[in-house]
Amino acid sequence: MSPEFYVEFFNYACSGLKVIPISSIGDGKKPAVKWKGFYTGETPYDIDAMKELFLRNDSAALITGACSGNVEIVDIDTKYDLTGDLHRRFSLAIKERIPDFFKRNPCIVKTRGGGYHIVYRINGNFTDGNRKLASRPLTDSELLDDPHGVSRVLIETRGYGGYALMAPSPGYEIISGSYLTLPEYTEEERALIIEAAISFNEITPIKEDVTPKARAEAQVDYEKTPWNDFCERVGCEEILSKYGYDIVGKSGDDLLVKRPGQSHSSHSGYVHTLSNIFVCFSTSTPFEPGKGYSPFMVYTTLVHRGDFRQAAIDLAQQGYGSSKKKNPPQALAPYKPSSEDRPLPQVDVPNTAGVFTLSDEVNKMIVEKSNHGAGIDYLLGYQLGKDALSQLVGFPKDAKGYLDSIRNGTFSMGFSTGSTYLDQYFRYKAGLIVMVHGIANVGKSLFTWYLAILSAALHKWRWIIYVAENDYEHCVRSLVQFHAGKWVNDMTYDEYRKSMDFVDAHFVIIKNTSTYSASEVCALAEYLHLDPNVGPFNAFVIDPYNSLTAETKISEGLRKVHSTKHDLDYEVMSGFRGFCKRTGMSLYLNCHTSTEKARYVQASGKAPNMYDVEGGGKFANRADDFITTHRNTKDSERSMITEMHVDKIKTTETGGRPTSADGPVEFYLWYSKYRFVILDPSSGFAIDPLELALKRGNGMYPKAALRASFSEPEPKPEPERKIGAMEIIPPVNFFESAQDDGLDF
Repeated sequence: MSPEFYVEFFNYACSGLKVIPISSIGDGKKPAVKWKGFYTGETPYDIDAMKELFLRNDSAALITGACSGNVEIVDIDTKYDLTGDLHRRFSLAIKERIPDFFKRNPCIVKTRGGGYHIVYRINGNFTDGNRKLASRPLTDSELLDDPHGVSRVLIETRGYGGYALMAPSPGYEIISGSYLTLPEYTEEERALIIEAAISFNEITPIKEDVTPKARAEAQVDYEKTPWNDFCERVGCEEILSKYGYDIVGKSGDDLLVKRPGQSHSSHSGYVHTLSNIFVCFSTSTPFEPGKGYSPFMVYTTLVHRGDFRQAAIDLAQQGYGSSKKKNPPQALAPYKPSSEDRPLPQVDVPNTAGVFTLSDEVNKMIVEKSNHGAGIDYLLGYQLGKDALSQLVGFPKDAKGYLDSIRNGTFSMGFSTGSTYLDQYFRYKAGLIVMVHGIANVGKSLFTWYLAILSAALHKWRWIIYVAENDYEHCVRSLVQFHAGKWVNDMTYDEYRKSMDFVDAHFVIIKNTSTYSASEVCALAEYLHLDPNVGPFNAFVIDPYNSLTAETKISEGLRKVHSTKHDLDYEVMSGFRGFCKRTGMSLYLNCHTSTEKARYVQASGKAPNMYDVEGGGKFANRADDFITTHRNTKDSERSMITEMHVDKIKTTETGGRPTSADGPVEFYLWYSKYRFVILDPSSGFAIDPLELALKRGNGMYPKAALRASFSEPEPKPEPERKIGAMEIIPPVNFFESAQDDGLDF
């Protein structure tokens, strides 16, 4: 090894990486030093003591795992790839799950065998070892050469207790990034990387059915066991569909399955219809990734948390299996109320929706258009069974599925914004009240419309927008321009038509030609949501709150105590809560800052907080999520930057958290291109997640290209020079791909 190469390895070691010399004898992959004590901590690491070994041999390796700062390597072995494009397909699978994965510039190394290493760090308690993630069966010619062989590994990892040769060892070349600046990925993102790799596995070890120990307890001599009978009569897809998994497509003999909750991938597993076996490659389910499950095993896992005995007894009670005796187990009869059950008395209630008393005209609309076929009093009739009663009250046992999802980690996360940086603070979630607050003329409406069209592009969300202070044509124009990424008069005809069709498919605008109270505008939104020719919708925007007229009727209780505007606001917020619960839609409520606080904001240039909202803290108290938008219009250098202060996230376990007081998420309004880009402070780039979602570009722009002036000075151009192995190589387009965004490997 040349002294120059040793210096490079020495610098890597000084940065915290554990680098060891590799012997030149044999296959050139065996360590030239006893190294296991380095990762266990039993042996002090001293690269100076190994200098002679480095200089005597040609290659070096990186020990992976916690000892090197939670380094993990994904090894793609292309010499066993029969398709010739595994590396490209794998990069697309990662980008599908983590859109900015390659923009964060992981170190990508081309190996001497033509394969690739992806090197990065894990932010968390990383103890996972080496794992084989994707393999393929042997070909006929390979079986002739290796008759006892089983498979060839395509993708594997190097983690705790592993090592991998590194550049600049002979045959190893860094083609992107640097060992010195490895990006960190969260444990959740790491799970998505593993999921992407497992999706290419072609060998499925079948998870063996465990014969349930239920025969003795049931004292039944089966001619056909309940579990075998169940597997013959029920398809895996039937069970999965019943418990929240979606069948999203078909590929040959496989039904593609997507898990419940938020998933960045197009599918999470498949059911092989010929063998009736389910394989899941997601790490966010109770199933073991890459293993095959029979229908009985699927049922046992989802319904009885792996308790085979209880699952067998359950199926026997449902009538599965046949006994050699004359009286086999029968299915349990559904519950029927006896004649002694006392019916609930009939109750006369006013025609109300939530806490709002509706006019006869609005109630008639709901009667005609709702899926109940009758007024609200239909729900509050008499002799309600438990199913009907559960529409109004919650029974604790009915929440078991939700609690189980929290216990096993499969509860639904909020939907991504397309930016992992923004996802730390805010996610799209169903059925919540989201307050969007700020002083006048800072672009609250435009920012809310941007969030709306971003969700439409990412997750096909559909929105109702009530524009009280803007013409609906202006709203439509802004949405169309966001979609195209340019002003409407700069669009080609095809761009204009495509953007117009997209907006028309995802948005309905309530015009400001009439005024509405809170109850009336919610009733209209609910009508649109339930109308099969128009709905359903995912979210509703009221812009702004103070445009709503006073309720013509209030609850009897408030009338008796001579209620104030403060009391009425609380009642309206309760009505909004009922609207969200009934429809499952999220309500985005735009509101202004109080006059006194607005004067302070104008004078200081600082953003207000959620308790400065017009009407006081009741809105902050009743909201699920609270966003404050701010733009310092008097600062010429920051006048185009919208600050997003996330003041409140009610359920942080489903994603998101408040931003710090001096660390808002900053959106730059690139006026000439009519788009918002997110100014990620961790890099020199601005990210446009809408551009990524619509696949109209790579969504990444150098901050220096933006019109705003930033705190750091623009770097002066340097003379062209050769890039050494120690320097960071920016991400580039390594392989041609029709779907390539210019950033992969």
